[in-house]
Amino acid sequence: MSGSIRRRFLFWRGCRRFGRLAPEVLESRKVVGGKQPARPLQLKAKNGVDVNHGDLRECLCLWRIAAFLDSEFRCPTSGSFLGTGWLDALERLIGALYWCDGRARRAKADGNETARLACRDKLKSQVLDQLRFTLQQRASWRDSYAIPENALPGVYRQLAELLSDCFPEELPKWLDDLVAGADGQWGMYSEGFREAAFHVLDQLTREKAADDVALRLFRLLQAWRDHVLRGVENRHEVVPEILRLIPFFACLGANEEAEKLYRHLLSVSMGPTWYKEDQLGLKHDVVNVTETGFGPRFLIDGALPSPDGRAPRVRTVWQLDRGQLAPRLITAYPAES
Repeated sequence: MSGSIRRRFLFWRGCRRFGRLAPEVLESRKVVGGKQPARPLQLKAKNGVDVNHGDLRECLCLWRIAAFLDSEFRCPTSGSFLGTGWLDALERLIGALYWCDGRARRAKADGNETARLACRDKLKSQVLDQLRFTLQQRASWRDSYAIPENALPGVYRQLAELLSDCFPEELPKWLDDLVAGADGQWGMYSEGFREAAFHVLDQLTREKAADDVALRLFRLLQAWRDHVLRGVENRHEVVPEILRLIPFFACLGANEEAEKLYRHLLSVSMGPTWYKEDQLGLKHDVVNVTETGFGPRFLIDGALPSPDGRAPRVRTVWQLDRGQLAPRLITAYPAES
């Protein structure tokens, strides 16, 4: 495969992973090797309280294309997250991330190790180091509403993808830093931290991870779990979080932990007055948890009371489909003695 064809292949594969390209992006790509337009980022929506997701997505796609094709397209400099400068600093950080994404993929397509390492240094200074703001600093950002918590999880998702694809040697240290900073919630309120943790784990468990990465993913998952169990009190938030946690533990081979979480789910999902549900968790044993393409599947053994007073042990199979709050029964049959 020639260098030019290989660059085009890697470019389109990267764009397809990012999402469907807008028509104007496709139009601008017709001239191979041409310079791409990259308009300024605008994070806030017109109402001033939401993230401008649609326009931002399209804009960032253009930024990544420009960084891939145009060697004269420059990476944004960093801003200051202090005081009222948080919005400009966040826009610069996101722009720098997608600049690094496009430039790193070009270096990888060209087989240019020098350019790849230079891009890695830029990613560290303009993105990773800039994400070290504290929760106390974030609390002082004026008129920020929930914008950081809605925007930053996508940053962490893209970082996980970029590091995995182009800088795998940096993944272990990055994950160690994430675990170390989990108590500070990575400078976000709880909702943003939990969503960012989900995106990192979702991105990095799509394929079987190397042993050293899998160990760190497990530690990160534990940190997310501890945050949920200790700090999230509203059961309407706890239940969906536990349902997101369980498949990751199963995926990483921690079936015992998945079982514990499922037991905890039974005790909180319907509130403290639903004592029969708590009793169900005490009288029944989760004997196995397996991950399927639809979500975790549980084998549960327990006694089945009958009208004549007998209570034969029955094994039931339950499927917890992704996005659902409760599992569904698949089948039941006599349990082994």
